[in-house]
Amino acid sequence: MAHLLSRRTFIITIGLLVLTSTASAKRRRRLGADTGDNDIPLRFRGHGLARGQVPKSKVLTKPQLKDCVIRHEALDESQAKIDENQSELNKMEQALEEKSRSIDESRVAVDRYSKESVDQFNAALGEHQLFVDRYNDGVSKLNSDVNQSNQDVLAFNAHCGERQYYIDDMRSVLRVLGITTN
Repeated sequence: MAHLLSRRTFIITIGLLVLTSTASAKRRRRLGADTGDNDIPLRFRGHGLARGQVPKSKVLTKPQLKDCVIRHEALDESQAKIDENQSELNKMEQALEEKSRSIDESRVAVDRYSKESVDQFNAALGEHQLFVDRYNDGVSKLNSDVNQSNQDVLAFNAHCGERQYYIDDMRSVLRVLGITTN
């Protein structure tokens, strides 16, 4: 029984170590940036230029800008999926803790001289282990998704994060992609 308890504690600890705070793409408007792009619904705005305005760095072309918008949308979808999976794992973790307490309480009541009582308890342990395995699979999947999302964020930031664009190009790309402006 002590082995079961220490394994359960280890598994729950592993579950708590799941990395959920992914690095986020640079999405905030720089303070003081009033570039006339307030109608653009993407959160990585703030580097928009009016035509004729002198850029301080390289400016994204329309195809590059389209790629950045698509990447941004994919990051949002990925984060929503991660948040949903994390929520489901949190519920599973609570259920696992409850089942573990129930197993601990049942252990005391097992009649070690009764084959039926021992078999019943062992069956409950088997069901518990299946639930633990399902939870661990979910944690592994979530960790994999978070790692992939972090790589995608790094790629987004490298290609799009600090780049400027022309506001009219952004509006055009958003129209082509069917993303409405405010």
